[in-house]
Amino acid sequence: MARGEVISGWNLHIFAGKKSRQEAFIIIMNSTYIIYILILLALLIIIGFIIMLISLRQLRKTQKEIKEHEDSDEYNKNYNWYRH
Repeated sequence: MARGEVISGWNLHIFAGKKSRQEAFIIIMNSTYIIYILILLALLIIIGFIIMLISLRQLRKTQKEIKEHEDSDEYNKNYNWYRH
């Protein structure tokens, strides 16, 4: 890098020199960590979405079983006696 060359990243401008190369490396690593954090966040959102879909399928299956039980004769015999 030539002396006086501008390195930009995340609204930071550092003039390249011996000391600023270390600062530029830190900025690059920080942006890399930000990318890794965003990828991790996206993966966690996807995993949560998959768990939500599985839970909804189980809930619908359970609701269907409850409805079938309520429509059965056994349910009507046990719970209709107090409705007279």
